[in-house]
Amino acid sequence: MSADDTPTPIRPSTRRLLDALILDIWPPHAALVDFGIAGDDQYRALQIAVRQGETQATLRELDAMLGDGAKITAWVRRFVPDAPQFTTAWDSLPREE
Repeated sequence: MSADDTPTPIRPSTRRLLDALILDIWPPHAALVDFGIAGDDQYRALQIAVRQGETQATLRELDAMLGDGAKITAWVRRFVPDAPQFTTAWDSLPREE
């Protein structure tokens, strides 16, 4: 396996979020900020989306969208069409190209 084939490690905030959603407990504050969960509506919509996915694939998908409210919203709406908008604290920061 080459260095390019090495999977990127999953960030702790993502793991904690997925664990919380599966266990039906409120995520830690960092995960709330990183994934734009401002209330029960976002939590429930994200939980429904996560429960419909395959865990490892979902974990990688979530990690790839950490801090990007538009990506989170689009992904969740694939499973919950009327899901609320997600906005993270990172959305207003410049993105790396």
